[in-house]
Amino acid sequence: MRLTPEQLALRAEIGRRRDALTAARDALVDVASTCPCVVQEKTTPDYSRTEDKGTEDECTYEDWGSARCAVCDGTFEEFYCPKSPDHLCHYQADDPEAEAPVLTLLDETTIPYPRPHGSYDEFCVYCGEPDERK
Repeated sequence: MRLTPEQLALRAEIGRRRDALTAARDALVDVASTCPCVVQEKTTPDYSRTEDKGTEDECTYEDWGSARCAVCDGTFEEFYCPKSPDHLCHYQADDPEAEAPVLTLLDETTIPYPRPHGSYDEFCVYCGEPDERK
């Protein structure tokens, strides 16, 4: 099959624009990767999206209301917590078996785990919300 000159020109323009989009996306990823990320209040959950899904496991943090970065608008795979130091929910210590368990916060600092033992809990150690957000 032979393309007409117009089709060839269109094909070339589509290729140029696709390349430009790829370059812009790569540049955005590069800039966003330098973001210090500051947690803002949670997104508004879209419960209508959860009704269309078969199980809670198929729902995403976006469905339930996730924390977002106030600078780059990226989402965290964590829930917003009004009480934790980094405003993200935490459920267990980094090393639950450690003698003095700690949590690593968003900025990579560590703090003592606020419960006597570092074992997993389905509720945030700060706000008490369940991880499935019923």
